[in-house]
Amino acid sequence: MKKILALLLFLFLTLPTLSGCAANSSAADWYQKGLAFDQEQKYDQALEAYTMAIKADKNYYDAYIKRGIIYAAAKKLYREAIDDYNTAISLQPDNYRAYYNLGGAYSRSGQYDKAASYYTKAIERKPTNANSYNNRGVAFFKQNLYEQAIYDYNKAIELQPDDHMPYYNRGRVYTHLKQYDKAVSDFTKAIALDPKRAHVYFDRGLVYGKQNLYDLAIADYAKAIEIDPRLVYAYYNRGLIYQEQKRYSLAAADYSKAIELDPKYSKYYFSRAEVFFMQTFYDKAQADYTRIIELEPDNYNAYENRATMYCLQEKFSAAIADLDFVIKKQPTNYSAHYQRGLCHEAAGNKKAAKTDYKKCLDLAPKDSYDYNMAQQSYNSLNN
Repeated sequence: MKKILALLLFLFLTLPTLSGCAANSSAADWYQKGLAFDQEQKYDQALEAYTMAIKADKNYYDAYIKRGIIYAAAKKLYREAIDDYNTAISLQPDNYRAYYNLGGAYSRSGQYDKAASYYTKAIERKPTNANSYNNRGVAFFKQNLYEQAIYDYNKAIELQPDDHMPYYNRGRVYTHLKQYDKAVSDFTKAIALDPKRAHVYFDRGLVYGKQNLYDLAIADYAKAIEIDPRLVYAYYNRGLIYQEQKRYSLAAADYSKAIELDPKYSKYYFSRAEVFFMQTFYDKAQADYTRIIELEPDNYNAYENRATMYCLQEKFSAAIADLDFVIKKQPTNYSAHYQRGLCHEAAGNKKAAKTDYKKCLDLAPKDSYDYNMAQQSYNSLNN
């Protein structure tokens, strides 16, 4: 038994570890190990290997670059990435790569002005790099600098005309500027160059929807879903079109799929509840509003809408309880007073109904829908 334990202890002590091999590996060896781990997406091991390369040679430019990329892209440790890129710049100030990657780190962290500045430095050192223009265009777009963004996308296309990204990104700018024909043209070109990008079909579908070209929009959303079945907004936006076309069953199905993919987003439940209401599925709409309240206990619109569903099902006590809660939290909510008045009247409590109608009249603007309806209801109870 002692011999076995001694053997196990020997094996444990002599088992090579990543850091334990430093004395026997050169910086280049560690760098190559890092590349292998990087290729396998084993980022923790890659980070350690690049770090060991830097320990072996503190001037190893490529190791700083690669480690910085993992910090920024895989770990979202932007400060660490920025430090590595700055060290790389101090080692090779004329090499564009560290400036380019610094632009990426600042862009990922939402510092778009700094990102644009470093992409500019990268362009100064390598003006033929199309990606620097494309990415600076994104940084400009995020700052609402649309003319500068379009200029950069044009330059990227000039340098690399077979890349779909600058067409796609320019299409997004044209969409924002409501130049929809130009946007469609750019998205269509991007699709021709790379027909497997779900997000491009999705964005073109958005533009078709804005142009009321619903069949084309539906076709694009369908293609986006075919490529990426988890693209939740493609289901949701297609549902909106089906709802606009009064194709309620199809709309409900798409909203349900969106909910399946993202069950904690109240917007999807609101839209499905509207469709259920249009189909007179009041119990299903009520259930959706209940789910919204579970997700957002202070969502007063959900309480008001659920009260409507309760009232339509003649569940007057439940409806009034919801409206009591809303009015307690929002005493000046005249719409809730009017709605509670309707529930009281439907339940046969005319006195309480008149009180709520009067309160609505006191609170609501005189030219509003609620004021006019409350006035009619109040007068009818007085006749």
